[in-house]
Amino acid sequence: MSVVNALGAAIGVSLSIPPLLQLIADYLTPFVGVVSTLARDHNGDRLFTPAVTTGTRERSTFDFVCEVYKNKLCKRSVIDGSLTPFIGGDEIGFIHGSGKSSRWRGPFAICADPIQSRRWYIADRTSVRCYNEMSDSVTLITGSAQWGSADGGPTVGAPTDGTGRVSDRFAPKAACFDCLQSLIITSDGRTLWGADRNNQRLRQITIATGQVESISTVGRGAGWFQPQVLVWDRRPSVPVDSALFAMDSSRLMRFVIATERMQPLETFEHIIAGAVSLPSGVLIVSSLTTANIYLFDPSKTGPDAFQALTGQESNRAFEPSCDGVGPNARFSFPSDLILDSERRCVWVSDRSAKSIRKLTLDHTHFPLAVCCDRDR
Repeated sequence: MSVVNALGAAIGVSLSIPPLLQLIADYLTPFVGVVSTLARDHNGDRLFTPAVTTGTRERSTFDFVCEVYKNKLCKRSVIDGSLTPFIGGDEIGFIHGSGKSSRWRGPFAICADPIQSRRWYIADRTSVRCYNEMSDSVTLITGSAQWGSADGGPTVGAPTDGTGRVSDRFAPKAACFDCLQSLIITSDGRTLWGADRNNQRLRQITIATGQVESISTVGRGAGWFQPQVLVWDRRPSVPVDSALFAMDSSRLMRFVIATERMQPLETFEHIIAGAVSLPSGVLIVSSLTTANIYLFDPSKTGPDAFQALTGQESNRAFEPSCDGVGPNARFSFPSDLILDSERRCVWVSDRSAKSIRKLTLDHTHFPLAVCCDRDR
C-alpha cells in the first residue's frame, strides 16, 4: 500500500496518481506507519512470533500471532481475529506433557527454531522449554520450578520425553532464572540468548545440553541495567549472530558476544516496551511515554537516530487510541511488537485499548519484504 492509497483509504476516497509521480512521491514522503485494528478483545500484554518452518520456508506468511492470557498461550488469527487456546492453562505450575496439559509460570518469551519444523522455545519465569507442534509435546530444556540465579543445566529428575510432573527439587548444578523477559535464537538453531531481568543478566543457553552461562550487565557501562528486550544486530556490516541489542525500560545497549563488551547507545528518554529488528539494521521500538512507535537507526547519533512512525510527541499513554496514518494514528499503551515480514507489517499489543493493532510500514523502498528468517 502506498502513502497515497493509505490516505485515500483513511478518508474513504479512491485516489490515483501516475506511476512516475508516485515514485517521486514515495522518495519525498517521510517514512510513516499506517495503523489498523485486528481485534478488540485482547486481554494480555505479550505477543509472540508464531511457529513457522523458516529453514524450508514451508509457510511464508503468518496466519496467526500468539498471545499470553494468564498462564496459557493462544493463537490469534490475523485473518478474522479469532482466538484459540493451545498451550497451558489458567493455573500456575511446572508440568510438561501435551500442549494443553502443560503448566507454566507466566510465559514471557518465545522464539521459533530456524531449522526444525514447527518447534518453539518458550521461557517462563523459571525455565526454558521446547514445544513440538507436530507431536504436541512440551519438554524441558533447562531451569527448574523455582527461581534463582545459578548457572548449570536442567533440574534433577526432569523428564525428557515430554510426560509427567517434574519435581521441584534442585540439582546442585541446576540452572535458575528469575523472569526471562525475552528470548532469541542463533541462525543455526543451537543457542538461545535470554534477558533475565531480575538477575540483571544475559543468559546463554546451549539447547542440546541445557547448559546455561551468565553474562552480568553490572559494571559494563550500563550501571543498574535490567534487560527486558533482546534483538539481533542485523546491520549488513555486522557478522551474523555476533552482536545483539539489549534494552531495559529506558536505555539501549549493544552487546558484542565475542568480547562480552556492552556499549551504551543513544539515550532514549522514553519508557521502552518492545522492539523488533529489521533486515536493514534499524530497529522499531515502542514508547510507553508518548504511546508512539519509533524508528531507531543505531548508526546515527543525536535526534536523527529516532524518527516517529506514528502519533505526535504531545501524545501520552492511556489516551484513546485510533487508526490512521502517521501522526494521525494513535496507540494507548503499545506494550509489545512482533515483525511479520511477508505482510510488511508489525503487530502491536495495545494493552490499555485491549486491541491487537497492525502497523503497516508503508514505504516502497524499505527492504522489509526480504526479512531474515530468524526474525520469524
